[in-house]
Amino acid sequence: MKKRILVVDDQDLLRVGIATVLCDRPDIVVHETLVRPQHAVRQIATIAPDLVVIDPYGNEAEGPALLVEIREMHPTTPILVLTMKSAASDITRALQLRVNGYMLKSSPARDLVYAIESIFADKTFLHPDVSHVLIRSNDLKPFGTRTGHSALTARQEQVLRMIADGRTTRQIAVKLGLSAKTIEFHRVMLMNRLGIHHVPGLVRYAMRYGYLNSQAVSET
Repeated sequence: MKKRILVVDDQDLLRVGIATVLCDRPDIVVHETLVRPQHAVRQIATIAPDLVVIDPYGNEAEGPALLVEIREMHPTTPILVLTMKSAASDITRALQLRVNGYMLKSSPARDLVYAIESIFADKTFLHPDVSHVLIRSNDLKPFGTRTGHSALTARQEQVLRMIADGRTTRQIAVKLGLSAKTIEFHRVMLMNRLGIHHVPGLVRYAMRYGYLNSQAVSET
């Protein structure tokens, strides 16, 4: 069964370009739309796509507000944000609203294909250019504190320890006094930072690099 992709953007050339990039894929059908981003909610209800590729900042749309509305009306529909907005605050806010991917319109066409494949495989996709923006925006510890491996923020270390200790997102949120959405954001950032996208791998990493004490290790 073909996957339905709805492209919502106010630029006709971009919509046609995406359709052209994906035209050779027999497993995908692209629904181009002239509907403006602010009308995306109604279009999603009509087409019921397997993925929405959208620039939520087009024309009069207000970015986060539009994503909030889409999430409220279509909480399980995967969303890939494709935009020129590259500020860390825009990326962070989108991730907090549980988008499934974020990339820039300046990215190569082949990266869009990879992003779509990743999302269809139930993975969160952050383009390397986007990840770089987030890494630069964080207050990182100096590299080398973990034998040359990826430095983590203090909050990411907390979340890593608790994930490795077997705690759920909700349990971590209660322990740290944060929302579950915020913890999920830190979890995504942590996994992308380390390049590890499953819990067993995070546990092994935590054990290997000393994020767990011996008691916590024995309990997991």
